[in-house]
Amino acid sequence: MNYTKMKFGLKKGIVGVCILGATLLFTTPLPAQTDGKSGKGLYELFSTKLPDGAQWVKDNKYVRKGGYSKKAENYIYVGAAKSPAEMTGLSIPIRENPGPGEYRYITFAWVKWGGEQIGMKFHVSEKSASQKGKKYDFTYIAGEPKDLINQLKGLDLGDKPGHWMVMTRDLWNDFGNITLTGMSFICPERRDAGFDEIFLARTQDDIRNAPKVLPSEIATAVPAVEEDDELMYDEAASDSIAADQGVQIDWGAQIKAGGTMMYPLYLLGLIALVIAIQRLITSRQGRLAPKPLCKSVNECFANGDLKGAL
Repeated sequence: MNYTKMKFGLKKGIVGVCILGATLLFTTPLPAQTDGKSGKGLYELFSTKLPDGAQWVKDNKYVRKGGYSKKAENYIYVGAAKSPAEMTGLSIPIRENPGPGEYRYITFAWVKWGGEQIGMKFHVSEKSASQKGKKYDFTYIAGEPKDLINQLKGLDLGDKPGHWMVMTRDLWNDFGNITLTGMSFICPERRDAGFDEIFLARTQDDIRNAPKVLPSEIATAVPAVEEDDELMYDEAASDSIAADQGVQIDWGAQIKAGGTMMYPLYLLGLIALVIAIQRLITSRQGRLAPKPLCKSVNECFANGDLKGAL
């Protein structure tokens, strides 16, 4: 009798563990395949917000509603009085052949309302600062300076963007191997400047509808027109699609992302599924209890002996 109870208790314990495993399998969030919006080789430096861990140096409200297109939610606004707007808290390697968590290209939209010059500076770790980047102070500039003495130093990208302009640059080719730790958005003179849709990319193929960087020439600025409202990233369109159609999950990729540590959990979930199917089959065949026991219970119910049936 004790052996029977022990055997029955063991079975109940196994079933309980399997059910728990299945519950954890389908309720525990698996690692996502994205970093910010970098699931397709992209990393969002700014589109709607700063990356996780990044912050402004000064407690100023640099983010305003609007942006380079009608669909943009907000953008970075910098006036001459509060320039530069400095972002810190990054640690992103820029490499010639980027691996996981590393990038090479940058694409962004910027505009200068009034005045002449505009600039965007990249802060890098001292250990990674290359001589190539130091030559340009790790800065992109555009426009002709009014102040010839205190003019901005940097890699000149051409004329002032008098309206929103989308640009793509090869960061590695411009500044060498660096580790990006922050950025400064510069408006050296009145009036104001705007920056929006700033993304890092591993390859140019990760960028959509933006000017490409050719090996032998400098990328030219491209005006942001109405047809480009979706801009250059598949993710920008997929956000609105997901809201209407729900999230589409690639379970195969998610299972692989779990790694070997998740395999025991997957196995428990499979065992629980097999047991559930087996119990469903046996219940339909009346095999959950021996026939003599079923007969005895039915007789007790027929005689009104509820205690005996239990």
